[in-house]
Amino acid sequence: MKFYFTLILFVSFSSYGQNISFREIKSRPNSRYYKTTEKTIIYPIVVTNNKRVDSLINSQIKNDVFSPDDEKQSIYKTLDENINDYGLINLSYEVTFKESGLLSFSIFSEGCGAYCSSGETYFNFDLKTGKKLVITDFIIEDKLDSFHKIVFASKAKSLSKYKKTN
Repeated sequence: MKFYFTLILFVSFSSYGQNISFREIKSRPNSRYYKTTEKTIIYPIVVTNNKRVDSLINSQIKNDVFSPDDEKQSIYKTLDENINDYGLINLSYEVTFKESGLLSFSIFSEGCGAYCSSGETYFNFDLKTGKKLVITDFIIEDKLDSFHKIVFASKAKSLSKYKKTN
C-alpha cells in the first residue's frame, strides 16, 4: 500500500512539473540589409507537452514581437516578411526563469532600413494555461507604487555605482 501511495504521489508531482523546451528557427538576414554568412536570426518556438498551451504561447510571442497584419499568418511567413521587407538582421532570446509552472524570457530584435533600431520584448507565461502573465498577476495593484519605488531606487543605485567605476 505504501508503494502505491508513493507512486501516486510521485506521478502527481512530476506531472505538475511542466516539461518545456525550445525549438529554434535559424535564418540569415537579407544581404541587402546586412552582409553575413552567419545565421543571426534565432527565433524560439516553445514546446511543452500540451499542444494548446504551445499554440497560445507561440501565437502571443509572434504577435508581440512582429505585430503582423494577419495574426493567423505562419511564423515562417512572418519571419520571411520581416527579414526581406522590413530589414530584420538580428534576433535572439534569453530564458531567465523556467520552473514552478512559470516561464520568463526575453527576445532581442534588431532591424535596419535607412537606420538601424533594436528592441527587447519580455515575456512571462503560465505553463499550465498558456496565459501571458503581467505584473498585476504577481503583485496586488495597491502595492504597485511601492514596488516601482523599490525597482527605481535599485536602478538608480546601480547607475550611480556604474558611473563611479567608469
